[in-house]
Amino acid sequence: LRWQILLDFFSVFVGKFVGRLVDRGDFILAGIEGVIIARKKLSERGHLELSAGLGVAYLEEESERQAKGFTFTETGRIGYALDTRIGEFFLGYSIMHVSNAGLKNPNGGYDLSGVTIKFQKGID
Repeated sequence: LRWQILLDFFSVFVGKFVGRLVDRGDFILAGIEGVIIARKKLSERGHLELSAGLGVAYLEEESERQAKGFTFTETGRIGYALDTRIGEFFLGYSIMHVSNAGLKNPNGGYDLSGVTIKFQKGID
């Protein structure tokens, strides 16, 4: 079984983070990443997927750990993707680091993790 390597330059994400993470309540992080994906076929329609992404994002609110505005993101994912006649479904686990690389204070950054659910369909 061989690994297939793909580049996905248009991975867009928007996340809402609940008030438990920061003192000031919920906030939104939105961005775009360049992603490299490695896939290993496990069955006729399913495959294991590992990915790593680097990107830029905008943080809606300043917190005690991170300044509002422009940030960088680094993301890693692992999961299972299933091809169907209507598109591809993915279920996996992600970790993400958010930081502005010291361009603005505060810059403690955030390390986030959670379940990833994705649906994608090719455009003909």
